This record gives sequence, C-alpha cells and structure tokens, in this order.
Amino acid sequence: MASTKGTYTLLNQATIEVKTKQMLIDKTKDLKNFCHLIKGSTFLAIDTEFIREKTYYPILCLIQVSNGKHSACIDTLKIDNLSALNDIIYDKNVTKIFHSGFQDIEILFQKNHKIPFPVFDTQLAAAFDGIGEQIGYADLVYKICNIELDKSQCRTQWDKRPLTQKQIEYAIADVTHLVTLYQSLTQSLDEKNKLEWLIQDLDELFTKDRLLANEVESWKKIHGSNRLSGKHHIAIKNLSLWRENKAKQLNLPRKWVLKNDLILAIAQQMPNNESQLKQINHFSENLVKKYGNEIIQIIDHVNKLENSDDHSMTENFKLSESQSELLNEMAVKIQNISADQKIPSSLLATKKQLRKFISGEKNLNLLKGWRHELFGKEL
Repeated sequence: MASTKGTYTLLNQATIEVKTKQMLIDKTKDLKNFCHLIKGSTFLAIDTEFIREKTYYPILCLIQVSNGKHSACIDTLKIDNLSALNDIIYDKNVTKIFHSGFQDIEILFQKNHKIPFPVFDTQLAAAFDGIGEQIGYADLVYKICNIELDKSQCRTQWDKRPLTQKQIEYAIADVTHLVTLYQSLTQSLDEKNKLEWLIQDLDELFTKDRLLANEVESWKKIHGSNRLSGKHHIAIKNLSLWRENKAKQLNLPRKWVLKNDLILAIAQQMPNNESQLKQINHFSENLVKKYGNEIIQIIDHVNKLENSDDHSMTENFKLSESQSELLNEMAVKIQNISADQKIPSSLLATKKQLRKFISGEKNLNLLKGWRHELFGKEL
C-alpha cells in the first residue's frame, strides 16, 4: 500500500511466525549482529521505555523491536551507538508499527531529528476498524489475540539495572503481539475499504509540525487559558513558550521552572514590575530572582502591542443563534455518518473543528481527503 511517506506492507497470516526468538542486547557488537538478522524486514514493531520525571527531555532506557521472527530489548543506557538499528528504523521500505506511538516517535525525533516513516499505529487503526477509540494495548491484544498480558511490571523504573527476566519479558510483549495486531487490522481495514483512510491520517498525524506543536501549544494544557482574551491570551501563550524554552535549556520539567497556575495568574494580572510580581500568590522571592526580569519583559512586550486580536481563538468565539443551529445540524450529520461507517464521530470531526469551520477557517481536515469525500464536500 503506497503512501507519500513510504511503502506499507500488507501481511497475510502465513507471513507471521507466532514464536519469536527473544533477547536482551546491551553490547554494540550484539546489536550489529541482531540488526543483521532483521535487515531486509518489510515491517518492524517498535516500542520504547523511558523516564522523564526529573528532566524535560525523556531518558530513553529501552527500545523493543520485533520483525515477527526475532525480537529484542535494546539497552540504550549501555549502548551509545545505535546507527545499525537507526538504518533500519529510518528505512522507508520498512513499515514501523507502534501502538499509540506519538511519544515513541517524539523521542526518536528528538534523538535523530527525523521521523521513521512509514508509520502504522494500531490504536488509530483500531478506531477506524470500529473496535474502540483510544483503546489500550493490552485490551486490543485481548480482543484480537485472546491473550491476557501480564501487567505486573508496569511500574518498573526502567533506568534501574540489572533488569529482571520478568521485566524483559514484559517489555518484549509490547512488540511481539504488535505484528499480529498489524496483520489483523490491515486485513480488516482493507476489506472494508478504510485502509486508505487510515494511511491518509497517519501521514498527517506524524509530522514535524505536529511534534513541535506540543512545545508551541503547551499553553493549551493550562487550565483556564481558554477563558483569557486579548492581551491576556497573548501573554499566556508567550509566557508558556518562554517556559518551554527555559525548561529545554535547563533540561527540567516545565512545572519545575514555573507551575501552570502561576503562568495563568501572571497572564491574568499582567504585573508591570517585580514588586507586583511578588504580590501574586505563591510567587516566591526565589522565583523573582531567577525569572522576574524575563517575565516582566514579556508582559511589557505584550502591553506595547498595538493589535491585541488573537486569531487562534476561533473555536471559542460566541456563536449566533443561526450558527448554533448549524453547528447542531452538522454534529447530527456527523453522528449519523459515523454510525453508518462504524467509526467514532471524532474521527470525522470534533465540535471544536466544526466551530472553526463556521468561523470561516478553511484549512481543516474535514475539508480534505476521505473526510471531504464522505462529508466535507457537502458543506
């Protein structure tokens, strides 16, 4: 199956070997030997284990891979040179299979500054197949493979060594069943003529812009930010982006630099000097010394803007009575189509996207590709 980002391989049941040879690899020589075994594979199931409790950038602890015949946990804390594996991961003739793979791909992107196309995500595929929206890996394995996975090692501190045999088996299980899921889902979606829909979405989902949007749009995760308007809204976006860059620079979690409630309070109160900054509840003297001058500069810059209109808030604008009626009509239409197609309505369009359309925005997924054919061209 062709894609703009690479070639997807459709599997039949005979392609898959249920029994796989498993191993833990913690030496560069062994990794090269393993990569020689899996070189030429048309697909590769991938998962990662990482920690990021005390850092901005995740610390990659393991990469698990399987081609259906050979599976391995690769100890990235002990192996510095992953070039042999990267040659396969970034081969556009190899389909990379993930489950809910955004964080895994984000880590690979941060490490290597590129995306391992083509990518197949079994969680998204399950939604298109009508199995469930945002279904977990263990539940999907149970539904398709009738296998109940052991979850006893889910709280593992993956940076601790040595790993136990149970931990290795738990980590390996995250990829050994992915191949079966891939085979089952691609076959089912192909029969339902929905595989092309999925591939269109995968090409749009895993892009550099989407990966970087987590940084640029981190303000959206601040509770209460959507209630701000004008310069207050511009301030919270600028403050959030400043915190993002500071957290990257110091390699610290965002909240260790400045907590969400403090960013919201600053954007609401717009302090003009450090004295006013100190009056914000829980804004300590230490924070004033560290960041006070930078924060005041941000607020000063926002206050000097001549135009305080924020065009990113189209989803929050107040609808007229006729627009509200149109929104409800469109939502009902989408519910009917999703029921007919046996897919979640959110795959077609969310209410937020519909509001953006009503506000006049045209660069929307519901006006592109399979959605346009199914629904968008009627708008």
